[in-house]
Amino acid sequence: TTQIENAKKTTPVAQYLHLRAAFRAAQGDLIEAFADLDAIWKTSPMLFPRSVAKEMIASLSEDRRKPFRAAAFYQTGRLWRELEADAAKMSDDKYEDFANESNDVV
Repeated sequence: TTQIENAKKTTPVAQYLHLRAAFRAAQGDLIEAFADLDAIWKTSPMLFPRSVAKEMIASLSEDRRKPFRAAAFYQTGRLWRELEADAAKMSDDKYEDFANESNDVV
């Protein structure tokens, strides 16, 4: 029951952080958006939008990855490094799918 009680307390905070992260991402402030997502991970790991975070990381150019990798949330935990590795695999898979589809066109 304590898990349920904790979830009830943290869910509104996680919802707020998720919404704020979405707005920040839409405004191009990705580092702050990632910081909000990191706060969700720390307060409510079950509510962490893993696929959204991976998509956001996959969309980063190499120039934008430098400040991402320098951010405190990236430096202090392995979550973001794991997500970055997953995003790289996801990008590779998308490229492979695209290459296969291109070969199928006659």
